Amino acid sequence: MIADFLQRVAKQSVNSVEQFMVQQFVEYVNWLNLVEFLGFETMDFVEQEDRGINVTKFDKFLILILLSNSLKTELGLKDYGYDRKFYFIDVPQDNVWFEMTNRGITCGIVCGAGSRWRAQHLRDSIEKNAAPLRQSLGQLRASLNPDLGIVLRVHSWFHYSRFRRAWLGYIQGEKRFPEEYEGFALTLTNRNLNACDWIKKDIIQERFATEIENSLKLGHIAVDDEGKFPAWKDITDFLQYAYFHVDVEVPSSKLVGASPDSLSEMFKDILQAEHDTMQSLLTP
Repeated sequence: MIADFLQRVAKQSVNSVEQFMVQQFVEYVNWLNLVEFLGFETMDFVEQEDRGINVTKFDKFLILILLSNSLKTELGLKDYGYDRKFYFIDVPQDNVWFEMTNRGITCGIVCGAGSRWRAQHLRDSIEKNAAPLRQSLGQLRASLNPDLGIVLRVHSWFHYSRFRRAWLGYIQGEKRFPEEYEGFALTLTNRNLNACDWIKKDIIQERFATEIENSLKLGHIAVDDEGKFPAWKDITDFLQYAYFHVDVEVPSSKLVGASPDSLSEMFKDILQAEHDTMQSLLTP
């Protein structure tokens, strides 16, 4: 492939101008969607106002690395066909979620997002005994490269109907594992923050004031004309429950310059470790 050849030229060239021109050309044909995923460059993880090129490359990465028939068969991994969301065939209750940021790529276990019964079961089990989850996460930590971080995040749904549902993230802030596990467990089992029940809009505004303010600044949520969340002014009660992420963070330093084959091996190992953790969470 011409793009592969040009990438090798850029890496081997001792002429900085030649390197720059060749790299820019390769990025241009990538932007035109004329080549498959070739690997990540430093510029892919630089915060940009328009991340269109980055997102296109990320999607190519997912298609080539994660959706290849061999890897899907070996791991029992399936995709929903939208939203960069995946699941393991033998763990259909929960999902695997990928996201690209200016720091790298997160490969996350998403537990309890699909239904209230699952979220409530996790909350009640961890409230009764938080040690099994900590043990499972400890095994995940031991299975991963020490350079990869594990971050725990609690998010929340606010349901009224199938088509009127609001999301609020980073409840009580993100927590790193293992240092901040206790804080994460306390947030997840706090029935003011994880009610698994219907609560009034005024109470939502009071209990989640910090998260609403932070999410508004980032443009992640909408509020009504009185500044209240969720945005629908005609609804006074919402079914609220929290779910959580266990995100494995792969820093850009591990991604830039890595070949597609080495990236495939890296994420295969991460996904296998996450799969084992997800199986252990079926009956926490």
